[in-house]
Amino acid sequence: MRELLDGVNIYKWNPETFTSDVIFEGSVYNAVSNNSTKATPSLTADLFGDWREEVVFANNDSTELMIFSTPIATDLRLPTLMHDSQYRTAIAWQNVGYNQPPHPSFYLGSDMDTELLSIRELPQFKTKTVLKADLKKLVAQGDQDSVVLNVYLDGIDANSVEIFRNTSDNVAGRVSVGTLGAGQTKFDDITAVPDVTYYYWAVVFDSNGVEIEELALSKTKLTSTLLPTIIANATSTHDNVQLIWATRNIDAHTISIYRAEAVDENTVPDIDTRDLIATPNTRLTAYTDDTTVEGIKYAYWIEFELADNSIVSSEPIFGEHFITQRTNLTTKYTDAGIEVNWNFENYENVKGSELYRNTINGTSGRVRIHIPDSASVQAGSFLDTTVDPDIRYWYMFKLTLDDGSTPTSDIAGEIINTPNVTNLAAVYSGNQIDVSWDLQNFSQEFKSIELYRNDKNSINGRIRIIPSESGLPGATTTGTLTDTSDLVDGTTYWYMFKIILSDGTRIDTSPEAETMFSLPKPATNLFSGLVDGGVSLSWKLENFFNDVTNVEIYRNTSDSKEGSVLIATNQAKEGSFSDMDDLVEGQKYWYMFKVMLADNTVYESEPEAEVIFTLDPVISSILIEENSPGFCSVDGTVDSDNAGFTGVGFANTFNELGKAINWSVDVPAAGTYKFTFVYANGADDNRWGRLDVNGTQVDAKVDLNATGTWSDYRPKEVNVELSTGRANISLVSGTEGGLGNIDSLTIQSTTGGNAPTAVICN
Repeated sequence: MRELLDGVNIYKWNPETFTSDVIFEGSVYNAVSNNSTKATPSLTADLFGDWREEVVFANNDSTELMIFSTPIATDLRLPTLMHDSQYRTAIAWQNVGYNQPPHPSFYLGSDMDTELLSIRELPQFKTKTVLKADLKKLVAQGDQDSVVLNVYLDGIDANSVEIFRNTSDNVAGRVSVGTLGAGQTKFDDITAVPDVTYYYWAVVFDSNGVEIEELALSKTKLTSTLLPTIIANATSTHDNVQLIWATRNIDAHTISIYRAEAVDENTVPDIDTRDLIATPNTRLTAYTDDTTVEGIKYAYWIEFELADNSIVSSEPIFGEHFITQRTNLTTKYTDAGIEVNWNFENYENVKGSELYRNTINGTSGRVRIHIPDSASVQAGSFLDTTVDPDIRYWYMFKLTLDDGSTPTSDIAGEIINTPNVTNLAAVYSGNQIDVSWDLQNFSQEFKSIELYRNDKNSINGRIRIIPSESGLPGATTTGTLTDTSDLVDGTTYWYMFKIILSDGTRIDTSPEAETMFSLPKPATNLFSGLVDGGVSLSWKLENFFNDVTNVEIYRNTSDSKEGSVLIATNQAKEGSFSDMDDLVEGQKYWYMFKVMLADNTVYESEPEAEVIFTLDPVISSILIEENSPGFCSVDGTVDSDNAGFTGVGFANTFNELGKAINWSVDVPAAGTYKFTFVYANGADDNRWGRLDVNGTQVDAKVDLNATGTWSDYRPKEVNVELSTGRANISLVSGTEGGLGNIDSLTIQSTTGGNAPTAVICN
């Protein structure tokens, strides 16, 4: 697979870890890219023969044109790509059009048939064999922690090579950093430090200690850096400007975002004209500026204040709130037809228009119904009297522009040609019914609106639940209601309106939104687990709609309420308890609840949470899946539409920054525990998360790289230090795309001791 060039960095895809690894960092050499956000190099081409390409960058003050080539040997012999006419054309187009990667006229890939290259897959070039020249060279290559120096001594009978180093090309100031013995060709300078450019020399000696030759110097620096680094970008949209940033070696106490209006992205505004527009949380890496004005270009600065009060600022980045063309087309039902109104914005180049109607949300099959005169092109009104009853319609314009083009405007004005539409809906939810409505197509304004409910499909005997009192309008034209008033378990309900129009006309709408009210059965969510010397219980009582006054826990040695023993009382609706008394090794136990309610009723649960007691259990790991003990919540949904998961599904966060999945466990002993997140990521980006325990960050970035598809689940392991007691765990999305889909979390002790136990979350 070819390497990936982005800005001044080159990446190599790692199929084992599903990451793009940096193999070349141009900033080490002060390399800069061209064309602003396009960030292209001066050139990429196979310049020096072989078949591997070189990349050309200018330095940051435009005093050098730097060519970078691979120092790695290859056993594959191919003619230089510049012999291929298509490839040469591709090299030319980089500097006369868009800078796109060059491609040869033949297939070049890792699965080429190397045995038949010269006769089948490659163009036939006339080549001439030349003798290989002796290579006498010193090559210095900076890595993350050291500088690797390779000495090539073809044709030299060397007994030793002394390596010298300086921070400039001044020979007088160089110092010796090491010596290679006879036959040695590689030296690792581990004393190099980040952010320093080093110059190296190699002096070759014979067996008598006499200098034979001095190789030309080579310069480099480490790929790591200790300097504060900010990478920031602005995305322009039709609604706002979105900023994102990434930092290195910056521990910010505050972040400040400044903005100034700009002429264009090549002209930086005077810094004195900028205004502070936001101070986002230091954990955030993105901000959306919703205060922009349409058609205005902006320059942004992102400043980070450090602990010593020093400021590190990004270079200005540019964004624009694009101008949006709007027809502002609206529709209104009338007794005579559908009234269509429009008021164009940002359509100064429109010469004429035609109004179309359709019965689908599309252009296919549309019908022209009106041609506005010149005075009504930009703003006007039309009464569509050719509509049929009970049909849904959409409207649009076909425009004629100054240049003769005829685009279609956005489709808008969806409306159904039916009078007195309520859009009334009711949904049962727990111990309530959620009602919503949107009153449309009434011929007059409303004087009052009253909502009614009935336990039969009739207006007779209905009960008013939103009255209109003292002349007030009662319900609004669009609204919602949580209905909990005198609902009876097992009853079906209908809803309806009584409406008084402005002229006093009364309209009683038909019963609709039929909904069954059926209270859910009480649930204990009781779970048991072994702990040293006892049984750990956790529970969460749900669907008890009267106030709970007392909770008692019972234990039995059989699957029966009869003969059960009280082991705890005065417990909360949600909690945990350790049963440590009178337990017998190897005995099977069941547990159950007695719940006292405020209305003096008593609920007794069935025996459950079966467990066999063992005095000294060792449970080295715990698996937590969705909707099981230990799983608390997800800022999103638990879904099951992508195969390959275990349990009931997977946790799918909303596609937003800062959305979390939460778990909770009790930790038996402080120490290191291995967290294994099983996840799927069918996107093409790293949907990573920040790992917090009890509100404190324990891992700044848990990578959840692409897995190929949303049905391909992979493990991601992280070692975490946990303290004894309750651990509330959160994985918080660090990207606008949210997290990868999390199937499960396994927590394992790395010391051979017990794993944490799951608890019912608050």
